[in-house]
Amino acid sequence: MPAVLPNFNATSLSSATGAQLKFWVNQTNAAAGQKVLVKLGKVNDLWQRPAMHHHLNLMAALLAVTAAPPSPLSTLDIQNHQ
Repeated sequence: MPAVLPNFNATSLSSATGAQLKFWVNQTNAAAGQKVLVKLGKVNDLWQRPAMHHHLNLMAALLAVTAAPPSPLSTLDIQNHQ
């Protein structure tokens, strides 16, 4: 099992920038003591490689973020829009 990185989970990975993804690739390689991931490719590749290496389910994280219902409008919000 790969080493656990701080602040690294499927939710943070799915919303990470290219710089964050490259940082996690570096951290993964350092923890493994060898080059197990590369920093080349598109952002989608940089999402998938660490997820596969750390056995994370990105689809579940993306669905959890997009499936959140919208917050209900309060009466104050409705009055402000009138």
